[in-house]
Amino acid sequence: RWNRVSVRVPGAVGIRATRKVLPNGLTLLVRENGASPSVAARVDIRAGSARDPAGMGGIANFTAKMLDRGNVNMSAELIAEVLDSSGTELRISCGRDRASIEVRMLKEKLPMVMEMIAWIIREPVFPAREIERVRGRIEVSIEEALHDTIKVAVAALYGLVYSPRPLYPHSVAGDRPPVASVKREDLIRFHDTRYVPAPASIAHPLDISMA
Repeated sequence: RWNRVSVRVPGAVGIRATRKVLPNGLTLLVRENGASPSVAARVDIRAGSARDPAGMGGIANFTAKMLDRGNVNMSAELIAEVLDSSGTELRISCGRDRASIEVRMLKEKLPMVMEMIAWIIREPVFPAREIERVRGRIEVSIEEALHDTIKVAVAALYGLVYSPRPLYPHSVAGDRPPVASVKREDLIRFHDTRYVPAPASIAHPLDISMA
C-alpha cells in the first residue's frame, strides 16, 4: 500500500515548497533548506483519538506509542540503539485528530533513518512484552491527569463546546477500563484500518523522489 521512498540531498541551496499527491493518496510537502547540517521530517496520519472506536477510548494513543516498540525488521532495543548511535531524535505523539511521527537527523543519515521510519509506521509487530510496558505507562499518565487541573479543565471545556454530541468524548489517553482491556489484535486492527497512505502526509525539507 505504501510506496518506497528514496531521498536525494540537493547539491544547491534553494528555497521552495512543493506539494505532491502520490497515486496511493500519500501527500508530500517538501521544502529545501541548506542552512543546517541536520534535517527534519514529520508524518501526520489521521489516527488520533477522535477515531477511537466506541468503547475503546485510548486505542489510538496506545497504537501510536507502540510504533517504535518493534517491527518486522527491528526490535525495540535495536531501534533505540540506531537512534542513539546516529544522533537521531524521534518523537511519536497522538493528538485528538492525528498521530504524528517527527524525526531530526544529520543529512548523511537521512536515507537510513527514513527507511527505518517506514518500517516503524508500516510494519509494527506489537510484541506482547512491550504492550504491557506501554499499557502500564499509559495507566500511570491517566491517573496523573485526574489530578492535573489544566487537563481536567480542558476536558470539561471540550465537553461544553461540542455538547450534546461531543466530537472529542474522552481524553487522548482514554480511560483506565478500556485501556486495561486492549488486546494485541485490537491494536493490529486499528493500525491496519487507520495507518494507510491516504490521507496521510509527509512534510520534509529536502527533495524526495518516489521509486
